[in-house]
Amino acid sequence: MKESWRAKIYRWGYPFYKIYRVIFRPRNIGACCVIEYHGKLLLIRNTYGDKSWNFPGGGVKKNENPADAAIREASEEVGIKPKSITSIGELWFDANRYNDTIHAFSAVVEGDKFVIDPGEISEARWFSKDGIPVENLSAVGKKIFEVFLKSKNHHQ
Repeated sequence: MKESWRAKIYRWGYPFYKIYRVIFRPRNIGACCVIEYHGKLLLIRNTYGDKSWNFPGGGVKKNENPADAAIREASEEVGIKPKSITSIGELWFDANRYNDTIHAFSAVVEGDKFVIDPGEISEARWFSKDGIPVENLSAVGKKIFEVFLKSKNHHQ
């Protein structure tokens, strides 16, 4: 499949973005959504970065509610717009000198169809909860998965 121009921009610009983040340490607020369908979770790989698996998500825009951002990001990245989401936690992430607060949500959806944004997402796939490739999750993805599992155990 031919790489889109947006994917090229993300891929080539990402190293500069990482340098900027290490030098200036901006405080970022993000939101992500663990999307569940019949016991399976949807993971994505971005077109940029280290290509590890992660959950759909991204930055919270100015004056945007984190829950709305999680729904927007899921819709933009995989074409799924959850009807309702549940907060599963707020994480502070400081690896690689980052300064991020991530609002994590979960949603159960009614269908397993998704459509990726090829400019930002290179791959998406459903995994059973016990088949999540933890060794190939991003550092943030690992933390989010742990919080998700704890929230599920707490509510059972």
